[in-house]
Amino acid sequence: MNMGKTSGISFGRAFFKVFTAPRQTIREILDKDPRAYFWPLLAILTLTSDDDPSVAIFLASKMSAQAAIALSFVFNIVITLGSFWLLAWIVYVSGKAMGGKGSFRDIQAAYLWAVPPYILAAFFNFLANGSIWLALFSGETETTTLLALPRNFGQDIAMAARIILLGWSLVLQVITVAEAHQISKWKAFWAGTTQLLTIVFVILVLGTLFGAFWYLGQNYHS
Repeated sequence: MNMGKTSGISFGRAFFKVFTAPRQTIREILDKDPRAYFWPLLAILTLTSDDDPSVAIFLASKMSAQAAIALSFVFNIVITLGSFWLLAWIVYVSGKAMGGKGSFRDIQAAYLWAVPPYILAAFFNFLANGSIWLALFSGETETTTLLALPRNFGQDIAMAARIILLGWSLVLQVITVAEAHQISKWKAFWAGTTQLLTIVFVILVLGTLFGAFWYLGQNYHS
């Protein structure tokens, strides 16, 4: 997208205004240009997706720490992009079933512009797990050692900030989707609930696959 053609919409202003005025922010974007800063914001979301070290910790038991970090980064990019399009489509379809009027493009924009708190939450999560990331970058691959690393008070505060921001991102999603679909917040909430159930299902499937891989790997090495 041409960054110079955004119909008068300021990225910085929209990014921070959505925290306190989500309905007005997303309405302005939808009315002027639903694709305003869409790809830059999606890129930021994708590049900040590798904030949690869980995947890297798992992979480090199978390969070098550096390779685990790199593969974790690629894995999270793929999962984030795939999840975005899938979950936006689910919210679009479930909202339509409740009388929603928004187009798929509108819902993509509404879904995406609810993520600024999520992006900041990723930063705080990276800080909260800083000791683990430092150990991984230093070459540590022992799972028990990585998981046993202590967390200081500052990291606990960062984790608390992350939880608050994640919760606020979900609230914003209900508001922006409701505005884009022109439905009540209650209906938008249930559309989001469908999405959350999908996330839980995907996590259970991936967890089962990772668990099976881990078990087979442990038995193979033993």
